[in-house]
Amino acid sequence: MGNAGDNTKDNTTNSKIVSDELYLYSLKKMADLNAKKNESPLTGLYGIKAFFYEANELMKNNSDKKFAVIRMDIYHFKTVNEFCGREEADKLLKYISGLFCDYEGEFCVAGHFRADIFVLCTSFDDKQELIDIVNSIRSIIYSAKFFPHLEYVLIIIIWM
Repeated sequence: MGNAGDNTKDNTTNSKIVSDELYLYSLKKMADLNAKKNESPLTGLYGIKAFFYEANELMKNNSDKKFAVIRMDIYHFKTVNEFCGREEADKLLKYISGLFCDYEGEFCVAGHFRADIFVLCTSFDDKQELIDIVNSIRSIIYSAKFFPHLEYVLIIIIWM
């Protein structure tokens, strides 16, 4: 009779484990859906909440890698809006988001926090790799011929 009681206890424990796993799975699915809903309508990149959620998941699931966050700020972006018009400013934001999307991949997440702030959470091997990413983004933005006003805009890119 002792075995029958042990078997019931094991079944109850297994049922509890399965129930907990299903609950955690459903919470993860809801969080994933909320992250998708928190995308910037203009750029299609993750908003601030979704970016931090996705970046956290990325780093948690790849703890063997080093990660950095690269933040880009368009200094005096309001000036671009005022002098070039909102339509041109929006084209600039879409163009920059396209550049950040080019870096998105298995170990990289891009976000658009507000009008002039973009972020990239990416894995890296060494400091030079981060410098190369930053310089590449900066040079592509400054070389865009259809945004001549960029020569008057300072792009600040920082990694942490």
